[in-house]
Amino acid sequence: DTDGLTAADVSWSFTSQKEPFVPGPSNEPDSNKTEFELRTLLHAQTGVTATGLISTSTQFVVAAGGDALHEAGRCTACAKIRMRNPVVCYNISIPGGYRGEISLYVPIPEDAQGAFSYSVLHCNKGVLEEHPGEYLDGGVTSAWTKLSPFAVVVDGPFVPDKIVVDPPKTGNQPSGWLGVTLLLLGMTGFALLRCKSKAGR
Repeated sequence: DTDGLTAADVSWSFTSQKEPFVPGPSNEPDSNKTEFELRTLLHAQTGVTATGLISTSTQFVVAAGGDALHEAGRCTACAKIRMRNPVVCYNISIPGGYRGEISLYVPIPEDAQGAFSYSVLHCNKGVLEEHPGEYLDGGVTSAWTKLSPFAVVVDGPFVPDKIVVDPPKTGNQPSGWLGVTLLLLGMTGFALLRCKSKAGR
């Protein structure tokens, strides 16, 4: 789904590390003639990155905003994505091909960063897929074997694995019973002193 994209949607920036060719299925029409390297592709305009075994001769195509999802009324999965009120949408593709799993990093707006839990939604040929997203440095990461329209949604406030509801008292804080006992002793001593003072008169 890259029709209508302009030159601004394409980025060639990347880092790479040579990886031996491994025969097998890939997302490349003629994989036997394609070299793959462990690469990180960066789309400069959006900040989206893709990391994995990627063709050495490929573009990295990213469309954002209204062009990211399929046309309204055409795709059930994209309609469901719109109903979830995503904070960002990107249509991501690597035309030259890749092997196995691709790790995606998608920047998100500042007001959606930090103390939230996230899901990444994916339209895979009209079928809605959903993976949990992990927050990292102003964006959300997730891993996929197929690319096309993606969206990030905020599920709710981040809830840590362990919540301390009633933290233990420290040694400097007296317990409730100790406080009551000290109060009673003080009142008793005060009463005794008053009695002695009256008797002395």
